[in-house]
Amino acid sequence: MARIWRPQGGAKRDPSSCDVDNVASRRVIEANGGVLLRQCAPSWFAEAAYLLYEIPLI
Repeated sequence: MARIWRPQGGAKRDPSSCDVDNVASRRVIEANGGVLLRQCAPSWFAEAAYLLYEIPLI
């Protein structure tokens, strides 16, 4: 498992995203403590639907 380091007083969570159909990325994010926030629809900046995660930092 990868450990994510954060400096003192820095961010406590890291936003991360991946395409809905990218199973490998989903597994890595979830294996490292990623919490699914929501599924986002395609828009002007994203051609495909994607999942938005938040990873708590150590």
